[in-house]
Amino acid sequence: MAQLGALWAVASRFTLGTGPVQVVLPTGSGKTAVMTALPFAVPTTRVLVIAPSRLVRDQVVDEFRTLNVLRASGSATEDLPAPTVLRVDHRMTDWSVADGSDVVVGTPSVLSSSYPDVAPVPDGLFDLVLIDEAHHVAAPTWETLLLQFTGVRAALFTATPFRRDRRGLPGEIAYSYPLSAAIADGIFQPIEFVPVDVELLADRDRALAERAAQRLLDPVHRAAGSALIVRTDRIDEAERLVGVYAEVGVPIGVVHSRMSLRSARRVLRHLEEGDLRGIASVGVLGEGFDLPRLKIAVYHQRHKSLPATLQFVGRIARVQPGVLRPPAELIAVREDVQDETRQLYADDAAWGELLPAISEAAVDRERARREYLRELQPSDEAEFSVYALQPRFQAEVYTIPDGVEVRLDYTDPRLAGGVVLEAIVDDAAELLAVVTRHLWSPEWLQSDVLDTYEHRLHLVVLDRERSLLFVSTSSEASVASLLAEIGAKDAPKVEAMSMNRFLHGLDVLSYSSIGMRSARAPSPHEATYRMIASSAAERAVRQGEARSYGVGHLIGRHRSDDGAIHAIGISVAKRKVFAPETGDLLGYKHWCRRVGALMQAAGAVSGRAPLLDLQMPTDVGDFDSEPLVALLDWQLTQGGTVMLIGARVVDLADTELLVEPVDRSSYRVRFEVDGEVVCSIFVDAHGRTRADGADPAVVSPEGEMSLTEALAEWPHCTYFADGSSVYGSVRFPGQQELQPVPPEVVRSLDWGDVDLRREAKPGRDGRPNVQEWMVRWVADQQPDVVIIDDSANELADVVALTRHGAGAVEVTLIHCKWSSKDAPGHRLDDVHDVTCQAVRSARWSGSNRFFTRLLERLQRGGQSHVVGDTESGLVYVAALAGRPTATDFRVVIAQPGLRIDRIAQHEAINSLLVNATDWIRSQGADVLVLGS
Repeated sequence: MAQLGALWAVASRFTLGTGPVQVVLPTGSGKTAVMTALPFAVPTTRVLVIAPSRLVRDQVVDEFRTLNVLRASGSATEDLPAPTVLRVDHRMTDWSVADGSDVVVGTPSVLSSSYPDVAPVPDGLFDLVLIDEAHHVAAPTWETLLLQFTGVRAALFTATPFRRDRRGLPGEIAYSYPLSAAIADGIFQPIEFVPVDVELLADRDRALAERAAQRLLDPVHRAAGSALIVRTDRIDEAERLVGVYAEVGVPIGVVHSRMSLRSARRVLRHLEEGDLRGIASVGVLGEGFDLPRLKIAVYHQRHKSLPATLQFVGRIARVQPGVLRPPAELIAVREDVQDETRQLYADDAAWGELLPAISEAAVDRERARREYLRELQPSDEAEFSVYALQPRFQAEVYTIPDGVEVRLDYTDPRLAGGVVLEAIVDDAAELLAVVTRHLWSPEWLQSDVLDTYEHRLHLVVLDRERSLLFVSTSSEASVASLLAEIGAKDAPKVEAMSMNRFLHGLDVLSYSSIGMRSARAPSPHEATYRMIASSAAERAVRQGEARSYGVGHLIGRHRSDDGAIHAIGISVAKRKVFAPETGDLLGYKHWCRRVGALMQAAGAVSGRAPLLDLQMPTDVGDFDSEPLVALLDWQLTQGGTVMLIGARVVDLADTELLVEPVDRSSYRVRFEVDGEVVCSIFVDAHGRTRADGADPAVVSPEGEMSLTEALAEWPHCTYFADGSSVYGSVRFPGQQELQPVPPEVVRSLDWGDVDLRREAKPGRDGRPNVQEWMVRWVADQQPDVVIIDDSANELADVVALTRHGAGAVEVTLIHCKWSSKDAPGHRLDDVHDVTCQAVRSARWSGSNRFFTRLLERLQRGGQSHVVGDTESGLVYVAALAGRPTATDFRVVIAQPGLRIDRIAQHEAINSLLVNATDWIRSQGADVLVLGS
């Protein structure tokens, strides 16, 4: 039945065209008969048969010369003349020797002109090409041979029309005879899996050999004269296994790819004559070999791909007509394998059912893949085949806004500075593939002699069901161009929570790389981004880092539903998902849809990444808490970056950022210089900024851009009253359970007769105000200079400078606040403003511009002045401003209206001070809270 079906399918296809077709037949299920009969079904003058090995070559030659199989099956009459057959044993240097033959049979090593001493096949010499084990045709030697037969009818025979490396095979599948049908028709018999459980430190090879010897003694196997085929992956191992099997009373021989054909035949003859009970195979006997007595296979080293496994077990699954049918058995150690055959080794795996199902599913996938890729075939002028496209599985993910119609086509002749060679869209308009060519010049060569072209692949997948777009390209400019061209210019990236939902949808086993983004303002004293890399990186994250950092990126391993282990990675900021594997375009499309399904899976997830105590950033969303402090990225305040306000040049380091809520979905940041608002911006619930009026230019070492563009490049950080922070487009949630304020940073003082209700105004009844008392307090510590800077854009109310010998200068910044009532207590309003001022001032920690700024304020006069000897104080500060100086900063919050003893009992105040302490320390400064 298989023979007739294959013949009919191939003959019918050849009447319609001359392109190659594939015939899928399980190993040993009539393939040789179909190959022999095909030249009679399709009129030919001369046939070329390409065999994978010399053993197969000789079998094919014998069958063509005798037609034994065809005559035995009744497909050929006894008087049918056999064709004249030429067996090619050596490199073909002169094809004229084939002139008198009907059939030429050889291996690629003697027929392929990829070898320098093999002559190319002359045009028109052959009318029909038959290729056995055709899954090899993607290899260069085979491919070179096949490419010589453009326009010649070709039939490709294989049991596995798919490759582990997923390289495309030519031709459509014209006929497929399922393994389950071969079993039902009695051509194949089911495989029985015989697992061997090996104890720790036990001799694995000995255990397998003993089990194999035991199975040979089974009466059914003894009656049938069953033989073993032992598989390992190295010749020296095969030779060692001969001794192992001899010890258990089973003599076996070795055949391997380096043996001469004569030596291999001698070993097989000893096996057929009964001198040997089995053979150990390395690199041979996997394809085309046929010895029906081989009924027990032993895996000392498994094949790690489905094609190789199918070929190997095909050796023992064949049925010999009229002969006792002992069970076909595969003996192997049951283990947790992670390749595509893993299902077969699971507990209670029924190979008789699973193997046909897995094989046929793979064939169906391959058929679907080819049909899909055939739809995508580019223009006739294309320099490549879509079958050869193997994109990496990676994509940035975007949400399609309501009302936006996405059209997956690309008509612009250029993309990201490159020339568009091809823009291909699938029939469902769900995948767009754009190939571009770019001129590349070495940066180190001032000449064009080494200029060359590089090519890039850009992909867009549209998931209409979930309103998602997946974009894989080479740069942000390419992303913008692609989105604009398909009508999704304003499509936002998916929510940050989608990345967390995706991770929680996987069975994450471990992480190999963890990127942690600081949840606090960028600072030269603390890494904005930290990376941990190890085989179990999750174990290296310290508990204290949970409050300081959130997830930036993760690379780890997860177990899929079918038990396979895969690598996966995410980048939160880019909303990017990536995996190290590659695949064809259909596989990429399916992968994107799988990612989208996990991102939108139902059910709540925690705010932490799997296996980690690190917080996963969320989208900014509504502002449920009051914004307290906004701090610029230190790169905008340390490098002389300036704003141009009309004709005025403003150093960004001299600006004070004040934040105020607008509504639940936005807040305003005012940029002040000496109490004057020079510009302001709005920040929305997506973390985007827009100018409130003019958008001033910013000039930095990176070039000139607008203020909003600069903030997009180096986002500012905003702290909120609930302890959360927003950095760019993501929010880092505050800690749910905060510990009390660290005891070393709070101190209760005896404020004596200080008027708590007066900060800088004269105290009532002649009593000192808070600021005067703090000047006395710091003076008791014998600083070199004390400065009052109580005015707009103050550095602090009181500044104290002390140099200890030749060491660093200790800078104390004291922020004072009057009490709203005469008696100390726990009033949030009393603590709020002074704490915000303290957090803002911490940005000066480690900055040499601090002394320059302090000197400028003193030289202006007014409220800023030196306490005591003005002239010597100015000289002291001027000396520090003139050269780089090492500094130790201490920020002091002075609020006599705050009772220290029960801060932890007042949640809002405790939260504010705990987070403020953390924020200030992250800027490299010590902190001290003074109260009553």
